[in-house]
Amino acid sequence: MTSPEIAEVPEEEEIVEYLTPEESDQFKSLMLVGRLSGTFVVYGHKIKLETTTVEEDIQLGMLVKKYQDSYAFQRAYRTAMVAAFLREIDGRPLVQSLGSFIGDDSTSVETKFDKLKEYYPAVIDEMYDRVQELEKKLMPILSRLGKTSS
Repeated sequence: MTSPEIAEVPEEEEIVEYLTPEESDQFKSLMLVGRLSGTFVVYGHKIKLETTTVEEDIQLGMLVKKYQDSYAFQRAYRTAMVAAFLREIDGRPLVQSLGSFIGDDSTSVETKFDKLKEYYPAVIDEMYDRVQELEKKLMPILSRLGKTSS
């Protein structure tokens, strides 16, 4: 009888050693729950942003589709991006959904988009800049990990 071969288990790579503690936390969050969040101050108000899920991306795309060939497309796109990323303003959700009373805090991108249409462009533009800032936070981390081509 021959003995079975024992496969050598490769050692796990120490990815964390290349990251700062803050970046390590961000990366763990991205890997474990697929999101990255940040709090920013916009005109004296704290806003909490969080990267979007695939569902939110799809909602965003369907929402701006009707503006595709119009002068309003850029404004609609920026507003929809903010709606998709925005979680809180000054510690409170933008729209208080009925579900939040039973523990479901999800609010559709369209509902938040409709509410944000009441805001002025200067505020939306500033929030959109923070959305881009949050997205850019990932780039150096992913680049060092070899996950992006940039």
